[in-house]
Amino acid sequence: MEDRRSELYFLFEWLRDLAPLAFSISEKPLNLVSRSAPPEEAFLADGIIALEMHSASDLFVQRRVRVVKMRSTKHETGYYALSYEDRAFEVTRSVTGSS
Repeated sequence: MEDRRSELYFLFEWLRDLAPLAFSISEKPLNLVSRSAPPEEAFLADGIIALEMHSASDLFVQRRVRVVKMRSTKHETGYYALSYEDRAFEVTRSVTGSS
């Protein structure tokens, strides 16, 4: 892309014009806490949901979900455990810290 910022802006506007719901999925970690600038997509997106694998112990890895950003609504920013059993997802409070 020659003008990445403008093209991303127009892509997000096009997605918003679709009206129902559009997801943009990135495998790139969004480190919004560090001093390095977050990617431009983070500023353009109305919401950011992070999915992570967390080592809870030497033998156990927990899938986690966290709402990093959601415009126009109050939301919890903490981590939740994400499990998949019997063809259904379940989200519960994470019991192993918040890192």
